[in-house]
Amino acid sequence: MKLEFKGRCNQNITTLMRGIGYAVPKRIDPRKRSFIRRVGRSDYPHFHLYIDVLTDDKTIMDLHLDQKQPSYSGSAAHAGEYSGPVVDQEAQYIKGQLTSCFK
Repeated sequence: MKLEFKGRCNQNITTLMRGIGYAVPKRIDPRKRSFIRRVGRSDYPHFHLYIDVLTDDKTIMDLHLDQKQPSYSGSAAHAGEYSGPVVDQEAQYIKGQLTSCFK
């Protein structure tokens, strides 16, 4: 699910995301800025959020729910949900927490 924020946020994105319960994942893809938020105590399922700051006035976030870890070593394939009530609810949570930052 794509979330779009217009305006500029003056806070550090990592600090901002940690403030709403997201963490930097153990496996970091240097090409993408991403964060996760666990649903329970174990590593999976968790929400996974990719962030692209396209310009000073626009930030795009791509949210999905990872149900389990990738099946094969070296594979990025996973059981992810990109829509549905659980993802919608998390998107609303993120929007509610971050809207005041983007002006």
